[in-house]
Amino acid sequence: MSEGEVFSPPFPSEAANPAAVLNSLSKLREWILEHREWANNVARDMGFDGEVLPDNTKMTKIPELNTYLMIAVPDMYRAWIAVRTVRESWDLIIRTYEDSWESKKAILKRISLLHSSYLLLRQAFVTFEMREAEQDKMSRQVQSVQKSLFRKLGVPEDLLTGGVGMTSGPGMVGFGLSPADKDEIDFDSLFNPPSEGMDDDHTT
Repeated sequence: MSEGEVFSPPFPSEAANPAAVLNSLSKLREWILEHREWANNVARDMGFDGEVLPDNTKMTKIPELNTYLMIAVPDMYRAWIAVRTVRESWDLIIRTYEDSWESKKAILKRISLLHSSYLLLRQAFVTFEMREAEQDKMSRQVQSVQKSLFRKLGVPEDLLTGGVGMTSGPGMVGFGLSPADKDEIDFDSLFNPPSEGMDDDHTT
């Protein structure tokens, strides 16, 4: 692996304040854009019609700190959890596929995590009501994009139609790993906890 290929996403510390969380989201955006050309080129070479990741002009903009401070504290907390999960997932991919970095499964996991991280940014700066209104639409969009790409990567059709290892939600689609693997991020539970008093249940 080259130095560019192992450029890692941020990992906000347990002492992170709102400014640090916002900085982590900004660095996550930079990480996505750093890998954008690679991800889109690989997808294009495999016959994927469209872009896996948008360019800088279409990527979610990072607000000023004063604007971000208007975001609800629980939403900041869930963003903090999600960014940390992205980093943990990336580190696991590196450890798992260090000797097979260009294998189809490694490419699949890398692109899937990048796409999920892009969708995380789309949700990080909107209210709960706005996320709830877009939930079904986003879920359909995510599944359509990732299923199309994964077919090009040779993923068995039974996994793409809800088979073993398939999970879905408004923020991501993940599949093909055992429950012990950590590179599947359930943004649905991170940003939409089941009920009051159960926010901690979404942690992984």
